[in-house]
Amino acid sequence: MFRSLIFDMDGVLIDSEPVYERVELGIHRELGTDMDAKKRLKYVGTPTREMWTQVKAKYGLEESVDFLVELEKQRMFEAIYGRKENDAIKGVVPLVEEMKEKGIKMAVASSSAKDDILSVVKSIGIDEYMEFLVSSNQVERGKPEPDVFLFTAETMGVKPNECLVIEDSRQGVTAALKAGMKCIGFDQDNKGTQDLSIANIVVDDISDIDYKLINALFNE
Repeated sequence: MFRSLIFDMDGVLIDSEPVYERVELGIHRELGTDMDAKKRLKYVGTPTREMWTQVKAKYGLEESVDFLVELEKQRMFEAIYGRKENDAIKGVVPLVEEMKEKGIKMAVASSSAKDDILSVVKSIGIDEYMEFLVSSNQVERGKPEPDVFLFTAETMGVKPNECLVIEDSRQGVTAALKAGMKCIGFDQDNKGTQDLSIANIVVDDISDIDYKLINALFNE
């Protein structure tokens, strides 16, 4: 039975991935690493602290992880999270409204910090619909491990097999499936930069997702 819809945030609720790419590659240029857009793809969906921990080890950076995390946080705040208004990805608001009408519980489970999640849902006007906001910082392991989704289900009072997740990264899809949840992969640019083929289905438009489609997934 379908009882809960869980959204990833970056790349699902707002089109923030291009901003993350620009900010992170800018930092890498300053650090003098050879990181480029293609190499960065492996880190998409990874919690920020975990990503910079891996990057520091890979490149032998002198800067502390705390410094790198804070630097990215400041620049993302200026670009997105500090804004009072952001544009939701097309189809998100109608989907949220339909789920509310159907009595479906909704949450956001993201690798971003909880304050940033709250800022985003407010800036796109869906904060009143989201019952729970969960950050990977609240659990031991980030995506692709299932911890954040299992914690979200527990917090919502639902079973993992009653949940559907919408994700735009392979890391996120993997985490959702490991949690025993259904997952729709969202390939926004339809370029396959992230391999989402392991998802139950893949869409390139959130508007294609509705209650009827989701119920069909749970009745397969």
